[in-house]
Amino acid sequence: MIRQGSILSVADNFGVRTARCICVYKRRKGLGQPGDLILVSVKRYVPHKKVIKGELYKSLITAMRYKYYRKSGIYIQGTGNYIVILDKRYRQKGHTSWKDPREPFAKRLLGTIDCEIRYTGYFKVLSMAPRTY
Repeated sequence: MIRQGSILSVADNFGVRTARCICVYKRRKGLGQPGDLILVSVKRYVPHKKVIKGELYKSLITAMRYKYYRKSGIYIQGTGNYIVILDKRYRQKGHTSWKDPREPFAKRLLGTIDCEIRYTGYFKVLSMAPRTY
């Protein structure tokens, strides 16, 4: 499970290598699963990108190393704890209402993504993913 203080790998080409979880949104016990929204702080990054160490971003958990139960009756265990950094703009393009950002900040995603994200409504992340399991 992903909790406060967990070190996570980033599965996109935005420029962040690793990030630390600050808090998990909308969870009662503070344990995150694939498809949950979390707040992360940048720990390691690629130089010459638009990223600064210590900057805060909203992100989406896409895969988890911990074994968890799927509603179809099987247990799934991933190869690592992966996240996708979401767009920092709080106002959607062309809209005047304030909404939660739903688009990833990067142009390309790396690795596989759990299919539990389909139930959360992040369809742009699913369409950019090379593989889902």
